[in-house]
Amino acid sequence: MKVTAALVTLGLALGAVSEPIPAKRDLAAFEGIFSEISSGVDTLSSAINGGEEATIVSAGEALVASINKGVETANGQEELPLNDALSLTAPVQALTGKVEEVIDLVISKKQDFVSAGFAGKVKENLNQQFEASNKLAEAVSSKVPEAVKDIAKDLAEGISNAIQKGIDAYKDVADGGNGGEKPTPTKTSEPTDKPTSEPTGEPEEPEPSETPSESPTPTPTPSGEPEDPSASDPPVEFPGAAAVNGRNIVGVIAAAAAVLAF
Repeated sequence: MKVTAALVTLGLALGAVSEPIPAKRDLAAFEGIFSEISSGVDTLSSAINGGEEATIVSAGEALVASINKGVETANGQEELPLNDALSLTAPVQALTGKVEEVIDLVISKKQDFVSAGFAGKVKENLNQQFEASNKLAEAVSSKVPEAVKDIAKDLAEGISNAIQKGIDAYKDVADGGNGGEKPTPTKTSEPTDKPTSEPTGEPEEPEPSETPSESPTPTPTPSGEPEDPSASDPPVEFPGAAAVNGRNIVGVIAAAAAVLAF
């Protein structure tokens, strides 16, 4: 009986030891997500200050990988208790501040990257960071109580908003490896369909070069000679007399008689 009782007691003790020790594993997982991303941001900042293309591109790709890894980790977690969810506020805000600093640095180095010929790669990496950060905000906000989902999403989206500033600054950079600035299109003048002068419909006749001579003015008849009174006075007509050369016969005979009388 004593042996049996001892075995039972030992069994109970072993069973108690085998029970999982309560721990904030879920909270630690989320804290680990933000800690790893924060480390990636520091690495990218150092690479940008170094100015080497390969190092900058590699650090940017590593940061995107860390964010995507955090999305997978968050999606695999259970919902956090309210107190644990509120505990994430400080690390999220700290990470947002770091992201804003590195984005400001990326913007200040834009012309250097354009001159070096890899600004397009930086622009592409910013877009990848933005997409991954949006997914992280969705994943984190889905693992907190309903009462604080909006708050958690707003906090997480602060990272995406900071990255958006960088995307806006690089919007005029051409896509691709060289990544020079997009050329500004020159505006060409459009040809007009209408001729500069409209035709009148009828051709104009050429004006004569010489002025036509004026018609000669008729010479007035000298007024010194006396006029024949017989020409101005109408002849005396007698009834029944015939006219000869515009004068009647009686008038002719009378004139002849007057001559013979002298």
